[in-house]
Amino acid sequence: MIHISTLIIGAGQAGLAMSHALAARGEPHVLLERGEIAQSWRTERWDSLRLLTPNWQSRLPGHAYSGPAPDGFMTMPEVVAFLSDYAARMDAPVTDDELLEIHRELVKRNGITDGLVYLQVTRGNPGDRDFAFPNPAVKPGLFLFTQSKPGLADAPAAKAGWKIISIPDERWGRRDIKTTQLLYPSLGKMMAKKAGVDDAWLVEDGFVTEGTSNNAYIVKGRRIITRALSHDILHGITRAAVLRMAKEAQLEVEERSFTIEEAKDADEAFVTSASAFVMPVVEIDGTTLGSGKPGPIAARLREIYIEESRKAAV
Repeated sequence: MIHISTLIIGAGQAGLAMSHALAARGEPHVLLERGEIAQSWRTERWDSLRLLTPNWQSRLPGHAYSGPAPDGFMTMPEVVAFLSDYAARMDAPVTDDELLEIHRELVKRNGITDGLVYLQVTRGNPGDRDFAFPNPAVKPGLFLFTQSKPGLADAPAAKAGWKIISIPDERWGRRDIKTTQLLYPSLGKMMAKKAGVDDAWLVEDGFVTEGTSNNAYIVKGRRIITRALSHDILHGITRAAVLRMAKEAQLEVEERSFTIEEAKDADEAFVTSASAFVMPVVEIDGTTLGSGKPGPIAARLREIYIEESRKAAV
C-alpha cells in the first residue's frame, strides 16, 4: 500500500501546474483524475472552440508553446495535446491503478454483479472537530462502499419512464461542487415520493436547474436541450459522456435554460446520472409528454451509453 500526504484532484491545467510546483519542492503527491488528462477539455468543450489568447502566450510552469504557429489560436484538440504533452514531459504522477484495484477488490469481496461503487475523498481527520480545514500535512481520507443493484442495466423504469414534479430550488449556490451536503435533494426526493412520482426537477428564477440527483434534458425533434454548465448545476460525468455520444450520433445539442412549461411541450425528456444512466421522463407535473411512453431519442441514448460502458469496462 502506497502512503502519500498530498492528493491533487483533477489533471487539468491547474492540477498539472500544482503537480509541477510540488515536484520542484520534492513533495510526494498523486494526481487523481476521473478519466484522462485534460478530461474536461476532451468531453465538456465544443469542437469549434478556440482560445482567445495567441499561442505564444500559452504557458504553464516550465512549459510553453513551441509549435509552428505562435500567432495562432489553439483549438480544443490542440489544448488537449498541449496539456498531455506537459504531463508527459514532467512525468506527472497521474495514477488510477491502485484505485482501480481497490474497486475490483470491493466488487469481489461483496459479490457484486450489477451494482455501484461509491467513492468519497475528504481532507482527512486532524483528530479534532473544527470548521477550519485541517493542516495540509493531514492525509486525505478515501472512503468507498458498494451497492448491489440486480438488473441495473435492464431497469423496468427505463421502459415505463419516470414521472416527475417541479419544486423550488432552495440549495446553496455552488451546486457544481459535489459534497455530502444533500439535505435539500433528499427533501426533494421525499416530496416526489409523497406525490407518488419518481423524482423532482428543481426550478430557480423560472428555469429548471436539474433533478434531485441527476441532470435534466428535453428533446425537440432531434435537438437535445439542457442547462449549460455553471455554478448552478453539477457537472455530471454521465452528462458529459451522453452529450458526446449524442453529437457522435448526429444529434444537435443546445446548452441553455428551459422552463417547466417548455418542458411540458417538448417531444421527450430524460435525466442522466451514474446510477440511472439515461432515464426517460414521460410526465411533468401531471402533464403527459408525447404518447406517454419513452421517446426514441432517450431510448437510443440509453442503449448507446450502456453499450459503450460495457465496451470500456475495466
